[in-house]
Amino acid sequence: MKNRAFTILAAGAMLATTAMATERTWVGASGEWSDSANWGGAVPAAGDSVTIPAGASVLLAASTPALASISVSGTLVMTNWTTCLNATTVTIPSGGILTCGAAVTNTADLSRVWMNCTDLTIASGGKIDVNYKGYAGHPKDTSAYHAGYGPGGSYLAGGDYSAGPSHGGHGGRRLIADYNLPIIMPYDDPAAPELPGSSGVSSKYAAGGCGGGAVKIEATGAVIVNGSILADGQNVSCYGSTGDNHEQAGSGGSINISCRTFSGAGTLSANGGGGENPFQNVPAHPAGGGMIAVHYDSDAEQSATVEGMTITANAGQRLRSGASDPTKYYKSSNVDDKYDDKGVNAGMGTLHFTDAQIVRQLAGKTLTGNVLGVSSFVHDGDWSFAGGRVMFGEEGVKVTINGNLTFSGDDSRLEIGGGVTTNWDSHVVMYAGTTPSELIVTGNLTLGGVSRLDIHAAATNGTDRFGALVKVGGAMTISTNCVVYSWSDCENLGSPHFEVGSLDVQTGGVFSAVGRGGRGSYHTSTTFFGNSMGGKGPGAANRATIGASHGGRGGNGNGTTAPDAYDDELRPCMAGSGGSNYGNQRAQSAPGGGLIYVTATNGTIRVDGTIDASARGGSYFAGNGYGGGGSGGTILLEAKKFFGGATGRLIADGGDTKPGSSVKSGTGAGGRIAVWCGAPWEPGMSPSKFTTSPTPIADEAGSMSYLGSYSVAAGAKIGDYGTESNVGEEGTVRFCFVKNVSPTFITFR
Repeated sequence: MKNRAFTILAAGAMLATTAMATERTWVGASGEWSDSANWGGAVPAAGDSVTIPAGASVLLAASTPALASISVSGTLVMTNWTTCLNATTVTIPSGGILTCGAAVTNTADLSRVWMNCTDLTIASGGKIDVNYKGYAGHPKDTSAYHAGYGPGGSYLAGGDYSAGPSHGGHGGRRLIADYNLPIIMPYDDPAAPELPGSSGVSSKYAAGGCGGGAVKIEATGAVIVNGSILADGQNVSCYGSTGDNHEQAGSGGSINISCRTFSGAGTLSANGGGGENPFQNVPAHPAGGGMIAVHYDSDAEQSATVEGMTITANAGQRLRSGASDPTKYYKSSNVDDKYDDKGVNAGMGTLHFTDAQIVRQLAGKTLTGNVLGVSSFVHDGDWSFAGGRVMFGEEGVKVTINGNLTFSGDDSRLEIGGGVTTNWDSHVVMYAGTTPSELIVTGNLTLGGVSRLDIHAAATNGTDRFGALVKVGGAMTISTNCVVYSWSDCENLGSPHFEVGSLDVQTGGVFSAVGRGGRGSYHTSTTFFGNSMGGKGPGAANRATIGASHGGRGGNGNGTTAPDAYDDELRPCMAGSGGSNYGNQRAQSAPGGGLIYVTATNGTIRVDGTIDASARGGSYFAGNGYGGGGSGGTILLEAKKFFGGATGRLIADGGDTKPGSSVKSGTGAGGRIAVWCGAPWEPGMSPSKFTTSPTPIADEAGSMSYLGSYSVAAGAKIGDYGTESNVGEEGTVRFCFVKNVSPTFITFR
């Protein structure tokens, strides 16, 4: 019935084209569609075939009648939100531009590109372009800051400025603790986006960036895009004196397409604008990505192809500038996105499709965004993930690769879970919900080139220990320059579990849960020493700038003792806890390390690279010393054999802090490391069946040979203030070997 409905609509449209149609060609240079002189005497009527030639510029302020066809080789500008282009066939040849009115600050004056048609064809070199045509930023004002406009526009707080503007993803946020203001939550409907992007705050040196515009295409037949549909937010670049650079980029707009079939090799883009600041160590805030939705007839789409198309709703990037200190300024990348665990990077926008057909063709190639609406993704055969950044963000998503999954390319990233933005006052995370996600690879999983894999755990209910599962039938390999991130739920510490045939972390490869455990405490007031919300995890304290506990007790904060150590020394399975703070204005303390739990019961784990579950330091978030350090997380490895060379590193250190002269914060305690090899460990196993040591065990079977380093140190006290009581305790390390006891045979005569 679904296909039949589309057939009836298409047939009705075709009847209209068979009637006598008058050819109407624009004869003016530029002007109003409604001016008959521009058409040689008569404005196009219903059933006419319309041509706008190259070089012409036409302003359309009201909806057209139902045209038989329109071809736009020049420029057609649609003004007013309710203006609709109605035609059976719409064609945009090379050089043709369909766009809308300029960005505005007033919602009532917004415009967009909206068409109702049977078929749309955008040729290579043709485009629908609404870049920077959403909500406008306020012009430069040498006397005052001005908030952004739109539902996700950046706001002013106490004369200062908020996070960057949002739309499909949240905007970037300042890293400095004293300006740790809440993000603006995303808005609009990912499945049917309608709204343009929002604008950023303006400063006395520059206007706020404009948001991307809105495109709505309602087609009953084929939409073919070999050109481009563009709805990006505006980049910003600030050049003023130090301390006076506050403008922000614009968020990505929206592209909403409904059709029978969707195909082509062009581009759909709704990226957030990036921010550059050549004078400060915190660049101008980038903006969130926009929203793209493409809906089609699932059966008919099987005969279409989008191979070669690029679809992207990327977050705005932090842009490198020509500063004298190159370590302070950088361009974000998919892999080396160094602030993404602190909630200060912008969030990707959303991608929503009828099913997984388009995702299957483009993911790992030219697709970037948070894919929603796909709860189960199955790829039969080997899958090469060579480019782009894809998050399967649906809660409880299950991604299955029936073959080998191989990462390559220079900047490729896959994320499982974590697609829900949350905002606990001054703390933003990408939340994975309460239903665990899964990544199942029946063959080998290999990270090569420069690539990254992120696994976000859901919050667990107390009976399900793990919030995400990665199951690899063969070998899991993390090559040089590649990284795997294990994200615990920052509120209740639900964490991923990796079940693999074998694990090989090669020299220069990284398996990390740094700062991805329980969140630090944060301050809910704009005044000093007000309410301070406690950190999360069993080792977190409410306030008094205490260092978090885990494998040991955290450092004292202003004479207040940290909570007791927690977790099982031999079989640790919990992430580290967040530090506390004393209530500094809008301050946030550091998170604990996460959990890296890998099981290769019948295989080998080899570590020549780095496995790191360390905490973040309180001094990173609060240079004034009011933030306690988070505690180190957990590394739990179990395999038949465990090896590693001298370059191997196992780390679960606590977070540093910088005590002040009056408020003396504590450092985080070290975490826990446990390595099991030999025969499989079983619950309730008698201690007589295994041996344990704080150093690697040279067992008689040669099951363990590790020459690398291992550390569960407490965080360090930075600066001249504080005493040794502000330094936490180190954590625990246990290497364990389970004896493979031969069965006893009794012979009866």
